[in-house]
Amino acid sequence: MKKLYHKQSIMNALLATASGVMLALAFPRPGVYPLAWVALVPLLAAIRRVGPAAGFGLGFLTGLIFFSVLLYWIALFGYLPWAMLAVVEALFIACFALLANLAWRGRRFAILAVPALWTAIEWLRSLGTFGFTWGGLGYSQARWPEIVQLASITGVWGVSFAIVLVNVLLVESLARTDRRRYLFASLAAAVIVAMYLGGISSITRSRISAPDKQVALVQGGIEMAWRDSGLLDRIWRTYWPLTESIRGRVDFIVWPESALPDDLLSSPSLQREMSRLARAFDAHILTGGPHIVPDDRAEAGYREYNGAYLISPSGELAGEYFKVHLVPFGEFVPGRNWIPFIERYRVREVDYSPGKSHNTLRSESGDVGVMICFESIFPQIGRKITGDGAGMLFVITNDSWFGRTAAAAQHHDFSILRAVENRRYIARTATTGITSLIAPTGQVMGSISLGRSSVLTGRASFIRTKTFYTKYGDWFAVLCAAVGLISLLVCKTHSFLITKPRKHY
Repeated sequence: MKKLYHKQSIMNALLATASGVMLALAFPRPGVYPLAWVALVPLLAAIRRVGPAAGFGLGFLTGLIFFSVLLYWIALFGYLPWAMLAVVEALFIACFALLANLAWRGRRFAILAVPALWTAIEWLRSLGTFGFTWGGLGYSQARWPEIVQLASITGVWGVSFAIVLVNVLLVESLARTDRRRYLFASLAAAVIVAMYLGGISSITRSRISAPDKQVALVQGGIEMAWRDSGLLDRIWRTYWPLTESIRGRVDFIVWPESALPDDLLSSPSLQREMSRLARAFDAHILTGGPHIVPDDRAEAGYREYNGAYLISPSGELAGEYFKVHLVPFGEFVPGRNWIPFIERYRVREVDYSPGKSHNTLRSESGDVGVMICFESIFPQIGRKITGDGAGMLFVITNDSWFGRTAAAAQHHDFSILRAVENRRYIARTATTGITSLIAPTGQVMGSISLGRSSVLTGRASFIRTKTFYTKYGDWFAVLCAAVGLISLLVCKTHSFLITKPRKHY
């Protein structure tokens, strides 16, 4: 008996491991996105036949492997941060596995309850100062535009729900020995076909005006992770010549995060240079740059902001935005004074200060919304600035921190979902890549690959209409949380009512 139990435990661990590996492979790189539709099958099959505690352990194993592989590039900042982040995120998968195990005891609602629980946990992962959405299943399908159109109604959460639903239906099919196994397999296929056909219809019916604005996205290709004595000179020798090489009329010229060599608001010489460029092209220029404010109350004697500036065709400053959602341990260190070994890792010596709000910027063509780097991974931020009137969205980012790892491609795919959710053109400009112009349907209209120094030009337009998701936000995720909670209450009630195990015939 012990030998049989030992063999079963090993088999369950192998199944959990298989799920972790397949989940990681579904994301860039290599980005085998169809794997997501079957990746959870081994884990779900394993947790169906164990107790809640064992289910938690199997979920943790899947999550640890998944996030360790997916986020391998975090090790660039040290093995401890990589391991800690993988463990924290794995705990979410572990909690899902435990709750899914309990939901299956309720039986009747399990097919909907399990994907609802996964979706609710993904949503909870996105909330708050320490929110983190990397590894959300919906993002694995970013390069399959027909599938992700559902996001304009439900947000990315609906795509994640559908993926887990298909996995659950396949597990139900494998668990049956009667004709119902074919029914569940057919339902799984029907979900994918329905999403695909619905996506084609949505793309066809999308009322998007003909693009009438010419945009030029400037990717310098120089690393700006850490400011050294030669960086400012490299910026001057890269971004100005690249911009001046643009031919033809343009309406918007976009530089990435951190592209300015100085604080635009306090440097008259930099203001004159940027004003000259804007007037020479008769175009708006959007660029990222620092902003430093003297403050005797701050420990360093000043406060620094991560900013974005919009310069009008007349050369005047049309508006500025300061990043609100900062990167924990990247742009600010929680409890810096209580972590004695923090100096061993590459963190900023002085924390950035957050901006006050996610404000839009006024251009002559209409309001534009800006997401700076990390902010593009949060559906709530894209929805907020679109709801406030942004007719076009810009993502400016500095991904040179991650070299040529898969982080840049993973980060890029978040912008695809933001475009679909809000039906807006997104111009995404990165320091070293990936720079791209994304249509409101999520199709990438053009891009500059990692490490190149180049300019991408294309056409976009301002859109006034708002999607169901833009209007009503994370309603689907909240609904999933409610369904998951109800299923768990039903399961608890069921366990009290049933005094003897059922016989299965």
